[in-house]
Amino acid sequence: MLNVLKNTGYFFFLFLLYLIAGAVLLFLFFKGPIEIFVNQFHTPFLDEFFQVMTMFGEGILPICIIIILFFRKVYYGIIATVSLVATTAIVQSLKRTVFSDVLRPKLYLKDVPNLYYIESIEIHSLHSFPSGHSAGAFSLFLVLAFFSKNKIAQVFCFAMAFLVTLSRIYMMQHFFVDTYFGAIIGVLTSAFIIFYIEKYSNLKNKSFANKPIYKLKS
Repeated sequence: MLNVLKNTGYFFFLFLLYLIAGAVLLFLFFKGPIEIFVNQFHTPFLDEFFQVMTMFGEGILPICIIIILFFRKVYYGIIATVSLVATTAIVQSLKRTVFSDVLRPKLYLKDVPNLYYIESIEIHSLHSFPSGHSAGAFSLFLVLAFFSKNKIAQVFCFAMAFLVTLSRIYMMQHFFVDTYFGAIIGVLTSAFIIFYIEKYSNLKNKSFANKPIYKLKS
């Protein structure tokens, strides 16, 4: 695990600051005030910007990133795929079983007047906790930070993951608490998978794993 922390030191430092600040916010406000505060800052530009950012947490963009990783090195693509699939499985299991009745902001804050919702998107009502987009984004961007081994890239990866979590609050799809614990699930899952494969698997020593996918023999 120390190897994971060493190779992603800047990412984890920023994540630690996020955890501390987030814990304080949750202790002081929990559900409602944070989301209502963020809801005041809607602009046409931010509406478009966060609709793009949220796509990095689920769907075609993460798949495209994983495909690019396979074209860099099969080993990268495998770890990213396993991390994202495991993270998604954990989050969806929690959403559909333990926390299946947790309301999203649309219903929880239904009596709050003048809240703004982006008309062009579907605003969900149930399965709020935890945030799958936040978990997926932090899972994938931690993997990218680990393999980049570059300070600036690590800061960029954290910023991208954070903006995905912020997009979920901005779009009134999730509470901060949903995104906060989603991020934790994503980071812990990817960190464990990276650690396990790096330490206990012989995968990275396989010749095929160290080649781009297009160079593999048919």
